[in-house]
Amino acid sequence: MCGRARCKLRADDIPRACHRSHGPVRTVNMDRFRLLFNASPKSNLLVVRREDVADGGGFLFIV
Repeated sequence: MCGRARCKLRADDIPRACHRSHGPVRTVNMDRFRLLFNASPKSNLLVVRREDVADGGGFLFIV
């Protein structure tokens, strides 16, 4: 299967786009994050995952 994707948010805009402008957000490998307007197979793309934490709202951004 071949597909294309686009990631046009800047790294600073990602928490706000996920409605997480308050509180800390944990990130992993954000140095690999690049704006992509035509992501090909094997490109590094952003993954946003909600973690189960005591306050009910932890998010993790992985590239």
